[in-house]
Formats: sequence, structure tokens, C-alpha cells
Amino acid sequence: LQTSSCIWSTLKVHILTGQSSGGVFYNINSKYKLIKKMSERNSHTHAKRFAGNVWMGYEPLRVDHIQEDVCNIKESYIDQNQDFMLMPCSGDAVSELVQFAERKEEARGNDKYSYIQSNLIYVAHRLDACLEFEIDGAKHKELFEKQYSEFYKREQRPIRKQVFVKYIESGYSYLLRMKFDEKQDEYKESVKTELDKLPSRETIEQMTKESFWDKIKEKLCTLVRVQDLHEEIMSGILTNTPHLMKSEWYVDDEENRSLHEHLEELIRYCYRWKYLWDYFEQLYLEQNMMSIKQRFWSNSRERQNMVRWTAGQIQRSPEVVEEYYDNIWNEFKNVITYHRKSALFQSHPYEFLELLNS
Repeated sequence: LQTSSCIWSTLKVHILTGQSSGGVFYNINSKYKLIKKMSERNSHTHAKRFAGNVWMGYEPLRVDHIQEDVCNIKESYIDQNQDFMLMPCSGDAVSELVQFAERKEEARGNDKYSYIQSNLIYVAHRLDACLEFEIDGAKHKELFEKQYSEFYKREQRPIRKQVFVKYIESGYSYLLRMKFDEKQDEYKESVKTELDKLPSRETIEQMTKESFWDKIKEKLCTLVRVQDLHEEIMSGILTNTPHLMKSEWYVDDEENRSLHEHLEELIRYCYRWKYLWDYFEQLYLEQNMMSIKQRFWSNSRERQNMVRWTAGQIQRSPEVVEEYYDNIWNEFKNVITYHRKSALFQSHPYEFLELLNS
């Protein structure tokens, strides 16, 4: 057989062992899909308990059969033996976990955290607006027209306004990345020191949500200041347009120094926002996960029955079995943390967070 062009590819598979390890590796996304699968089964069948493939690292929990009232969620595509591992969460528990992970329904008793987070999200919108060059208001439009006219006279070549704007945006974007990189380590440490003593969960419970937010604003910044800063940065960009278009980032004049100072203030607020968000999100998550675990596991008769049954099947002490199941709950917590963050920043893709993590 002859062809004018033929591309051959070789796939090499390295088999390290032909013996099953007895456990299946699940990464954080696979574990979340498993939780979703349990939640879906619960909505269709009102399943109370689940059993699936044995997770790697949890081989001691392996049992060779399950009771009739336990829902089998073993993946059919995994060529594994018939052993099972019971999951320490009921159908109602996983449904709440999924709702919480996807921010579809906030858990009970957390109105203060919800109030703080909604306010922080609004501040994040305002901070992110400072990263986008926009001509807004008569003052900015007048300054833009002046710079556009002077560019034309200076360069002696025609250029459309849309292209001129693109040049400014490109120069400002590069300056932002450079400033974020320059201040990254310094502000990361200084913000930790500034915000070291944040209110504890006990203190938060004793405060009204309004007084609580007032305390947070003292640590972060006021919305009025962010709005003023936005105006100052936009004016600074337009004033420094000739420098930005020539990649002249540091110029010894007052207007350029002022722009750099305003950007440094902005970056400091961005770091404060990230630190505060992570702090309260962690408190919020711990409170909800603790509530779900206590209602559906720690204080339930189901826990006692499952621990006792598993311990009898695998010939281990109930204390050992309980420790393994608690570890699974901790893994669920990590999974929910990851997906709550993903769900938020898929709907609110803040550019300043990308710059902070670059």
C-alpha cells in the first residue's frame, strides 16, 4: 500500500505491575464527580448509604459485600475486583455538600458570612475596574482628545482612535504586570502583618453583620476611596500616554511618579482583599462543613451502625474505622473548598487575582 503522505505514531504503554493494588486513585475532580453521582442517585432513589470502589490509601476499609439497602456506585469502567468501600455520608448529606460547593444554596445560620462575602465581591468588581482602561466622563474625554491630537502632530502619521486606544491599553497592561511582579513579595508579607489579628469566629458571632462589615472596611478600604483611586489611575494613564506608548515605564516627573504610587496603592488593596476573602471563606467553609458533618454523621445513629458493621467485617477496632471515615470527611472538605472557589471565579473572573497568582 502506497500513499502520498502517511504519518505513523507509536503508543508505548509501560506496565509496572500486573497485580491490582486493591485501591483506586481518585484526584480532586474525580472525588467531586463521585459526590455529584451520589447526590444524583439520592434525588432519584432517596439512597441512604453508598458503597463504591476502594480509594487508594483506604484499603483497610475494604469489604467483600454490601447490604441490600446500600446503593452501589462502583464505576463500571474500572477493572477492579468486587470489593467495596462504604462512604460515610448519606444521600441528604451529599446533596447539601453539592449545593454548598456550587453556591446554589447557602447553608443555614451564615447570614453574616454571606453579607460579608457579597460586600467583598462588590469591592472586587470595583478593584478590577481599575485594571481596565476606560474613557469615562468629560474630563477624561477631553484629555484623551488632547493626547490623540498631540500624537498625530508628533508622529505625523494618521491613526484611528480605536488603534490609539489599543496602544494605550497595551502599554497600561504591561505596566500593571510589571508593577504586580515588582511588589508581589513585599506586599504579600506586609499584608499578612497588617491583617494578622482578624476577628475570631466567636467574636463574629457576637457582632451584627453591619458592625462586622465596618470592621472589615477598616482593614481593607472604603468604596469611596476605590472609586477615587479609579479616577486618579485613569487620569494618570492619559497623562502618561506618550510614555506608555514608548514603553517608558519610569520617568522622572511628578505625573509618572503619581501614577506609580496610585498603582502601588491599588495592588496593596488587591492583596488585602485576597487575604480577607481567603480568611472569611475558610471560616465560612469550616462552619458549614462542621454543621453538615455533625447533623449527618457525628451525631447520627447511622455512624455508630456503619462503624460497628465495618469493624466486624474487617476485624479492626471501631476507633481505627472511625478514624478512616473522619479522614474521608476531611477529603470531602478539601474537595468542596476547591470547587467552591472554582464556582465563584468562573462566574466572577477577576483579573487582579490572576495577576496576584502570576
